[in-house]
Amino acid sequence: MGFIEAMERIREEFPNDNVKHGQFFEKMCKSYLLNDPLYENRFSDVWLWNEFPDRKEADTGVDIVAKEHSGALWAIQCNFYDENTTLIKKTLTHFSPHQADMIFPNG
Repeated sequence: MGFIEAMERIREEFPNDNVKHGQFFEKMCKSYLLNDPLYENRFSDVWLWNEFPDRKEADTGVDIVAKEHSGALWAIQCNFYDENTTLIKKTLTHFSPHQADMIFPNG
């Protein structure tokens, strides 16, 4: 099953349940980062936020933490939008302030 098909299936199985949409999308993104050739060689570990061993806070807006082989950490936010949603700059840039609270040199 491809990425688009997986997103469609999430919508079909959990109509109008944004929490479930987000949870499954985060797991799908984690799997992608672990298995896609572009990223599987870059990252040594990928955690959902609630799995991250060094988390200090309950929720900072970070959904996934990925660790490069060099040890550098990436804070990743996953959002499952409706396929007809138009993203605007404000939506894409609101995540940055959360990163200041933690050491994520690569965003």
